[in-house]
Amino acid sequence: MLKMTLDHAAFIAPAILLTIGVIQTTLHVRRFSAPGKRIGVTLASMVTLLQFFLASLVSYWVALLLIPQIWQRPYLAIIPLGLCLGFASIAILQAVAKKALPKGNIYFQSMVPVFSQEHRKVIALHEAGHLLLHCSIPTDHLPKRLIARITNGISGIAGYVQTFPSSKHQIFPSKEYLEWECLMLLAGDLATQALIGKRYTGASADIDAWYQTATSLLANGLTPFPWTSSRSNEGASIRWESYQSLLAEHRAVLQDFILANRALIFKTADLLQTTGVLSRVQCVSLIKQAQRGDHLPRLTAEDVNFKGWRKIK
Repeated sequence: MLKMTLDHAAFIAPAILLTIGVIQTTLHVRRFSAPGKRIGVTLASMVTLLQFFLASLVSYWVALLLIPQIWQRPYLAIIPLGLCLGFASIAILQAVAKKALPKGNIYFQSMVPVFSQEHRKVIALHEAGHLLLHCSIPTDHLPKRLIARITNGISGIAGYVQTFPSSKHQIFPSKEYLEWECLMLLAGDLATQALIGKRYTGASADIDAWYQTATSLLANGLTPFPWTSSRSNEGASIRWESYQSLLAEHRAVLQDFILANRALIFKTADLLQTTGVLSRVQCVSLIKQAQRGDHLPRLTAEDVNFKGWRKIK
């Protein structure tokens, strides 16, 4: 009778543990998965499943092999006691880590380092710079899914502003939209440089995207700077000088905008750093307070009248 009970336990206990592990992993992947780098979610899922898989193996081994031996040799009870202490230690360390980490990071284990408060400040300023460029768009035509967010690094993505998609999704993007997209991509990096003298390493992707959008402006003759498709050294030199001239022009416009809205950018960053996310209503409220200046492009309903969205990181 005892052997039959132990045989049942040997199969039931691991099955329960594995089921819990799969459910736990699925819930967290659904919660934290987002476009962008997914290595944090992938590694964390593997770690979570591995923990429950090891626990199921231990429970199977203990129920099937060890308990009958303990009846004959009581001193063997130290083995399951030691395992229990080991699992208890892991649980305690996880509880301590949970208290030490910023709010919102519950239990889920990740190989991506959680950002420090100083790092979060830089990211928050970066995203605030992106967000406030939306003051160029009439309030009624702002993206319906407009949102600003910074994370703890769990999902492998530091932060983003959800906005209209790239101009590549438009058949004939307007000059104003291309200019606004270029400024949007640069605003995050320039905000951290101009206000605190630091650069967020994740801004390199924005710079790469700026070059792609700037090519559309230059190659279609929408700027006063020359352009050529020649592959000669001279052609490459002309393109490079035009890129640098356009970049300097955009940075000058943004410098004026950022300094004029210095207090508002810090306010927006503080809200982001505190709450982690700003809803569309909060974003619109902040955007309405921004000083637009004379050099920002003015976007109309026709410029932004297309479906979809993207996440500017």
